[in-house]
Amino acid sequence: MIENSFRFKNGDLEIEFSGEKDYVESQIENWKNFINSSNKSNFSKNKTDKELNNYRNNDTPEIRIIKNISIEEFIDLKKPNDDLDKVIVAAYYLEKYEKCNSFSENDLYKLLNVENVERYILINMEKGLLSLSNEENNMVKYTLTYSGEMYVREGLQSIL
Repeated sequence: MIENSFRFKNGDLEIEFSGEKDYVESQIENWKNFINSSNKSNFSKNKTDKELNNYRNNDTPEIRIIKNISIEEFIDLKKPNDDLDKVIVAAYYLEKYEKCNSFSENDLYKLLNVENVERYILINMEKGLLSLSNEENNMVKYTLTYSGEMYVREGLQSIL
């Protein structure tokens, strides 16, 4: 997966976003006014010579602000047309943002307010977007196929 990232650092403040292009761009848009105002401010105002030397020598503590995208934000970003697409978007989210190697039907139920998740899993398997992975604790596990990953990345458009 191509990881997009954006980092802004001004003095003691550092903001970093990484993830899919749409997510990074939406976060930049959300923080744009703050970033613009930070760039225009003069950080040397009201600082002593010692503080300025520390600032120049990069002895100041590093503050990192990292925001992870929620499933709700990710679904809003991808705009699935129906519950079938919602299931594949949630599967992508589990693998890419929650770092799950595989997921179960229950994992998808927990994320989504969708009935018949099992049916949507089977349809997505028939379409080649999901595949069986392995079984853990007597639970069937699934994983995204490459086609499934590309389908979500390309905005839920057919890649064939």
